Amino acid sequence: MQEIRKINMKTIITLFIVIVFSIASIAQKVAKVTFTTSIPIAEALQICKVAGKEAGFGSKDFDATSGKIILWRNYVGGNDHELQVQITSEIKDDKTVLTMIMPHLPNTMGSYIKELKKVTTKIHLPNQVISEYFDGVE
Repeated sequence: MQEIRKINMKTIITLFIVIVFSIASIAQKVAKVTFTTSIPIAEALQICKVAGKEAGFGSKDFDATSGKIILWRNYVGGNDHELQVQITSEIKDDKTVLTMIMPHLPNTMGSYIKELKKVTTKIHLPNQVISEYFDGVE
């Protein structure tokens, strides 16, 4: 009976460890900022696309109807990765809200806020309000 309890306890502990590590691996570190403006979504996304180009980023998945765009450029750290700024939008209280998220790349170092600001400092929207920059697990 005692051996069964030991086996069950080992199984429970092992399962607990597996669950904890799998949950931790799902969470992702990101740099994030939100813009609010008074112009329509399609116009705001177009301005973001142009700002991204000025900052050296290309664009893909531009879709004004779904309200999203992805800005990207190759990571210059020797790894075969793309830096991406995922921009989504929505209307809240008659304002356009743009959320910009830059996922951290695996096995890289650097300031993701600094990389995100390369794009955001070039964005000039009418009546824009910018939230605090966030860098952490989301």
